[in-house]
Amino acid sequence: RARRPARGRYDFELAVVNNSGAPVRDFRVLLTFARRNLRGERAGITERGLFWEGALAPGRAVKWHVEAPGTEVKIEPGVTGMLDGETGVASPDAFFQLTRARYRVVRIHAAMMLAWLRDPRARDALLSLLPAASGEEEKLERIRRATADVIPCSVAVKEGRLRACLFNGGVAPQRGVTLREVAAGEGGAPRAWPIAATLPVHEGVEVTLPLEGSAAPEELEVVPQGR
Repeated sequence: RARRPARGRYDFELAVVNNSGAPVRDFRVLLTFARRNLRGERAGITERGLFWEGALAPGRAVKWHVEAPGTEVKIEPGVTGMLDGETGVASPDAFFQLTRARYRVVRIHAAMMLAWLRDPRARDALLSLLPAASGEEEKLERIRRATADVIPCSVAVKEGRLRACLFNGGVAPQRGVTLREVAAGEGGAPRAWPIAATLPVHEGVEVTLPLEGSAAPEELEVVPQGR
């Protein structure tokens, strides 16, 4: 006997942050809620339109409380795209102000942007979010890796070789570090590459290493000596 599909209901806070360096005017968000019928088709569709009138300044956030029936939701913001050179990025000070926001999800986003901008305040912002709540562990761990003194950048795989630039943003040269894969494939151990070169302060060192397998690593981290 077929069971009646669950109807469900959403009740949550939605936040939008302007990451760019330019104001966003008259911002709109469309949310489409639905459930699935016995044939797996979308049914009971409900739409909620959200609107912020005026200018949303760089690094500022706006929040809405949303309620609607359904078991799935699609969120379509009125502005999409990647940060680029035309508008730039909001200032680190603006994101630091968001670390005091009421909503935890906004504080997590602020820590992420500070880490992306290599702002030293990102570490304190991350510490203020610990311990991680359920479902946050992976995101906070990625922020932690982004705040490390030494990070990999410009990673590429070409002709069976792994190429990367290791940037040392710390206050002392780094020796004996290891470039390590963050997540290995199913059933495999993370690949690791010891680095013989010394990494000077505030400089990047390019390395070319054997790939050790055909698959390119999805994410890498630099592990200091002794860890």
